[in-house]
Amino acid sequence: MTAAALAALGLMLVAVAWTGSARASVRASAAAPTDPYLRRAIVNNLPGAVPPLDWRGWAVSPALRDGAERLAARVHRAGGRLFISPAPGAIGRQAGAATTQHNIDRWGEVRAVDLMVEGVKLADAVAMARGLGLFTGIGAYPDWRPSPGLHVDVRADRVATDPALWGAVNLGAGQTYTTLAAALDRAAVVEGVA
Repeated sequence: MTAAALAALGLMLVAVAWTGSARASVRASAAAPTDPYLRRAIVNNLPGAVPPLDWRGWAVSPALRDGAERLAARVHRAGGRLFISPAPGAIGRQAGAATTQHNIDRWGEVRAVDLMVEGVKLADAVAMARGLGLFTGIGAYPDWRPSPGLHVDVRADRVATDPALWGAVNLGAGQTYTTLAAALDRAAVVEGVA
């Protein structure tokens, strides 16, 4: 079988694996990732290949899906692991008129995802997310559990060259929103770097 045929077969299998059950009638197509490293890893079933993120059946913006899969591949290449937070609402939410980018009711698709990072510093994961030039919103959450995390989104009112940036910390009295720099300073303490 030729390399092109194997690639096509591999991408079809990935698309089938990502199809899952729909949670909304508006279902984004399960497009294969565009990152060449990620595609080769999946098609060739490379040892240690980064698995696709589990979107749990949500209708996700193709731009968000592609960006998050690319970010997962970058984190993987750096020796870490990126996965979708197990928290309810980490991907989609049915939140009526609320303006959260997670709200499928308002946008017709999920435009945001909460990710958790293991094996790389949160500051490095944020830098990788910014370096992709695909996200229009990035937030850092050093106190999330089981791992520090970041929110990435593809909001329409910002551009990737000037994304919305923020952070949130929890010093015992609940989550408090702050600047990205303050959240990354907190991450250095939590991760034992400061």
